[in-house]
Amino acid sequence: YGIIDPLIVVTPTWYVENDCEDDLDVLTYTFKEELRNYLMPYIETRYSTYAGILNKDDSLDYSKEFIESRDQRAFAGLSRGAFTTIHSALCESLDYFSYFGAFSGVDADTEYLNETLLRPEFDQYKINYLYVTSGTFDFLLPSQLQQYSNMLNVAGLKLKLNYNTSFDVFPMRYHSMGSW
Repeated sequence: YGIIDPLIVVTPTWYVENDCEDDLDVLTYTFKEELRNYLMPYIETRYSTYAGILNKDDSLDYSKEFIESRDQRAFAGLSRGAFTTIHSALCESLDYFSYFGAFSGVDADTEYLNETLLRPEFDQYKINYLYVTSGTFDFLLPSQLQQYSNMLNVAGLKLKLNYNTSFDVFPMRYHSMGSW
């Protein structure tokens, strides 16, 4: 209908490895390996994207093309997927993505942010936008507000409230679709 520009949405499933079932947070940190090494090459060599590598070999290194097209790419997640957004996309793949969404979950303490995002190889990459949401009755809201505040206070992130980031809290909403 012409309401939005054409886009590709990739929604990988959440799965639990037997060795991670006691600590699912491990997967939110390690997803970056699958994302960078398998998922992105697979999708972007099979679909026409701004990386311009359609019909190429997905086993080759296309990091240059992914970096050059990062402003055309977003990563968002819900709940544990929001943790994955922060851990594996924002903190470990800022060179490949510039837009982020974290809905009903942000897990990024200041030390972790400093260790990852303030590395010299990420100096040149800005966050075009980080959009965060929650509900007033979401059980994660208090920690999410604290973690978001931590992110705003990491100077190297260059996050400015209502400029390239915002946090919406929806009234009478829980940890559910109404907040997402």
